[in-house]
Amino acid sequence: RRYFSVEADDLERALRVVAGRTDADATQVIAIGGSVGGGAALALAARNPPGLKAVVNLAGAMRITDAQGQLTCPQDMPIAALASFGSQTRTPTLWVYSENDGNFGPDAARKAHAAYVAQGGVAALKIAPSLHFGFVMFGMHHAKGAAFLAAP
Repeated sequence: RRYFSVEADDLERALRVVAGRTDADATQVIAIGGSVGGGAALALAARNPPGLKAVVNLAGAMRITDAQGQLTCPQDMPIAALASFGSQTRTPTLWVYSENDGNFGPDAARKAHAAYVAQGGVAALKIAPSLHFGFVMFGMHHAKGAAFLAAP
């Protein structure tokens, strides 16, 4: 939880910078983050900052390994951290994960999402189809990926 919250500090500072700009509307903000950034965006939403209208969590989690590549942070820890933010926010969120995510797969995503919603969070979960080259979040030119994003 603390890991994501520290990252959310930066997002909160960015919101303050945006609020001071004449070419931006700080009352209409959507936070989008991937991996650790997805968890940070959820942590930001838990603070209920003014102007935050929605959060998009793209495969939000973390996988911490030692120098030998052994997992040092059990998957239950980021799941619990993400879930805890659900009790503090009513900002609508969209969670997007992929079937072939090797770090935080669909079962973990479903578990984290269910726990977040059980805590009171407002969230929709989308599991993207496996793509032969992996799920490239912003390179959705592949027909399968484009159809997924267009689906209701």
